[in-house]
Amino acid sequence: MPWNFRGPPPRGRASIAYEWALCCGDAWLLGALATVATNPALLRHLFVSVRGCHLGVYTVQLWVGDSWVPLTVDDRLPCDAAGVLMYARSGRAGELWIPLLEKAWAKLLGGYDALRVGHVPNALR
Repeated sequence: MPWNFRGPPPRGRASIAYEWALCCGDAWLLGALATVATNPALLRHLFVSVRGCHLGVYTVQLWVGDSWVPLTVDDRLPCDAAGVLMYARSGRAGELWIPLLEKAWAKLLGGYDALRVGHVPNALR
């Protein structure tokens, strides 16, 4: 699961690894995710279905244009040779909501490289 749905996601800090954003350009998205992390209800709303989480499959929804767009993503996330996530990640071991939402945006936009250009307000709509 991206976080324990019986309890709230992390509060007070987003626990996002900003190094990726600074060097690779998706700070706009991570800024939006940091904002979302302060609102547990909104964060839960983004995860439409976690029924397949035991199989590594999640359905999230992103606001695009004027409607919610559901996207199904899996937890097969890009890692380096040491097994460390290559893109956005939480500072808390096992917390997946950040890379899963980043992967959903990458899927929507056509790949991780497409995340280099964006604006926080667009990601928060």
